[in-house]
Amino acid sequence: MTKFLLFPLSLAMLFFSCQKSDPNPDTSNNCLPGTFSKRLKKEVLSANHPGTGFNPTIYTTEYAYTPDGNLDEIRENNTTTKIMYRPDGKVDQLIIRSDDNPNYYTQQTYTYQNGQIQQTTSQSYNLNGTPTNQPLRYFYEWGTDGFLKKGKFENGNDETVFTTDGCGNIVKTQDFYLQNGAEHFLSKSEYAETPNPHYLIGLYKLYPEAYSVHNQIFGQIVHWDCADYDGSPITTQYIYDDEGLPVKSWNTNHTIEYFYE
Repeated sequence: MTKFLLFPLSLAMLFFSCQKSDPNPDTSNNCLPGTFSKRLKKEVLSANHPGTGFNPTIYTTEYAYTPDGNLDEIRENNTTTKIMYRPDGKVDQLIIRSDDNPNYYTQQTYTYQNGQIQQTTSQSYNLNGTPTNQPLRYFYEWGTDGFLKKGKFENGNDETVFTTDGCGNIVKTQDFYLQNGAEHFLSKSEYAETPNPHYLIGLYKLYPEAYSVHNQIFGQIVHWDCADYDGSPITTQYIYDDEGLPVKSWNTNHTIEYFYE
């Protein structure tokens, strides 16, 4: 039986800019309770364009797994991400290729400290191996329970900082000017207590700053001094299956359908 649940104001992480850790986190604090009989295979996101009259833009993402259950490839429309692992099973690098730009590829590499991701470095190249951009580096701090505590990266004149709660959910995103340290962007988020299927399949091992432990259900930009924006809160609603995994979510910006195997 499928259960329909509407969550009150409670959030989704929003990522804006001007221009976990131990692969088996401690779940004794019920941050991620239970086991599940299936895993995410595909999702279809319909991006809405309110007020434009345009039809939704459709993005399909499919996940392929290795025989031992780790992520092998992610295919999103015309882009393929290949995940490569170290002998100890940790992610070593990603190779990202797009059918729309076949003469270029992006490589993301990972460095670790005390068994946890310390830094990722993303660099694009042309086919002869010449870099085409400045590398983008993310830095991470982890709690003793194995969940992400803080992440940050520098982009142009900005430093973006992600802060989490005790369960590894990203509850605050801030942008600071590198020149003077002034905060010029702040968003806040809240979450349900239901497990995020992206986290369950290990996407936090690839992009720790992008995948929280729980499902995002509310988000709001508190202030942003370098752009016009609609500061209204965004509430995301879900339909869950009998195991508590989402089969559909929606808000004013998009609708997502989730498919499992």
